[in-house]
Amino acid sequence: MIDVEQQYSESTSQEVKMNAEPKRHDEKLHNLVVDFAIRQILQDIENPKVLRIRISGRDGRRVTSAVKYLPQIQKMFSIIIQVDASSCSNIRAIEENIAAHLGFSTWEGCRPLLENTNFLIFLDDIHEGIDLYEVGSVWLNSKNIQKIVCTTTYEEVYRRMAVDLEIRLEDHLLSWELFCLNAGKIVHSKGFQHTSTDVVGKCSGHLLAVVLMARALKMVSGAIIWDSASCILGLSHRVDKMKDRVLCNALTFVLGHLGSAKECVKCSAFHLGREGINKIHLIMEWIGLALVSTLDEGEKIVQDLINAFLFEGSQDGCSVRMQDEIREVLVYMFRLEINTHFLLLGGRELSKAPNEEAWKEASEIHLMNNKLSELPKSPNCPHLYTLFLQKDSRLRVIPPLFFLHMPMLQILDLSYIKIRSLPQSLFGLVQLQRLFLRGCELFMELPSEIGKLSNLKVPDLEGTELIRLPVDVGKLTNLICLKLSFYGDDNNRKVSQSNIIIPQNVISSLFQLEELIINVNPDNEPWNANVNDIVK
Repeated sequence: MIDVEQQYSESTSQEVKMNAEPKRHDEKLHNLVVDFAIRQILQDIENPKVLRIRISGRDGRRVTSAVKYLPQIQKMFSIIIQVDASSCSNIRAIEENIAAHLGFSTWEGCRPLLENTNFLIFLDDIHEGIDLYEVGSVWLNSKNIQKIVCTTTYEEVYRRMAVDLEIRLEDHLLSWELFCLNAGKIVHSKGFQHTSTDVVGKCSGHLLAVVLMARALKMVSGAIIWDSASCILGLSHRVDKMKDRVLCNALTFVLGHLGSAKECVKCSAFHLGREGINKIHLIMEWIGLALVSTLDEGEKIVQDLINAFLFEGSQDGCSVRMQDEIREVLVYMFRLEINTHFLLLGGRELSKAPNEEAWKEASEIHLMNNKLSELPKSPNCPHLYTLFLQKDSRLRVIPPLFFLHMPMLQILDLSYIKIRSLPQSLFGLVQLQRLFLRGCELFMELPSEIGKLSNLKVPDLEGTELIRLPVDVGKLTNLICLKLSFYGDDNNRKVSQSNIIIPQNVISSLFQLEELIINVNPDNEPWNANVNDIVK
């Protein structure tokens, strides 16, 4: 049996890039660690047995500074103070410092107030010689909610100081390291570090979900699939508990990419007992249900499911089982059919789109690489999060109301199709985060309505040669990545009457932008005239 915890022990174009430096990734990892620590504090802060919490590590102050402003904390405590304890060599000095923060000249005048109120005191950089259990030992009142949280970077303090809850920030890197261990080298590849930390962050410290997602994304080099994984992990639905929601979303992604093996998983979830089953007996059951045709086919699926961490194999390789936590969530999902409907019809040379009933149930639709010339006028897609229509070379027009009933759509790929414009209904997709319009050779200009997509993070128009960028792009303040291409004076197209390709201050207003790629012809005179305004 595998245990999660055990796994831990210059050609024809000029390109302007503003890629995040390696240290940006390190910062993102530390942000992840801080976020995990905050989650842990919120999980345990209401526990009456937890009075003293210690946070050890380099970002302890960031944690305490963030926690004190959270609505849940503000509501719970009448007094919240943050004290720099680095110069306090004894408990009396700490008490006097607390009194000064509360406006008292002496500790004796302050003590009655603290004894009779709900308070949260942060002691940052506490001295290594201080015993935290002696702090407040006389004046803590069990009738009130009273907590003391200290931060330290001293290893000696970690080893010696007794507390009710220890949060070691270094330990919160476990999720990231576990993900790297299972996903392999791909996480260190250019272009994947940002998304991989997003995926780990959205696993919310759920180690089983981390392993499942890592195994599912191992060797996957398609950026769109990684983006889809991140989006699916962030979905909310009828599962109330945080860990169940995360695991449910992780399993939703995994199942959506299993193909025919999904039905084998479904059968196993309902029929496997805790003790497991002989592998050959399980495969024979699949054959009886016409899920597989041969033993060899069944053997391959079993091994694939072991590799995916959905199955566990016995030491002798003769039997398999499913972890209780996975089986319980799968049964729940299959019974309620929560976000598990994927319409995977890519590359089938379809000339006609699926009927509208199929669109209604789907959460992810793949229709790329087909021969579609028409799409439904206005399909009702209340659950649709991802839509792939790229490389449908016969598709020239998208119906005006096509996107009207897709309120949850977050990923849309319209790359390499022969459209000249975008329908107005697209600009009502308030949840849209990633829009791919790569290589659309007839598409020349983004409309000003693009500024309505307030949640857009990644618009990718590489290879789609635009005339200009609308000033409204400056309203997209959530952008983290922007990829553009502009055509030059030697093109056969009609040249723009304006020399302004990118309006001034548009790029500088995108304060969250981490990556900027602009492809232009080096002989493009308007570009050369505007480049200084863009890069400064």
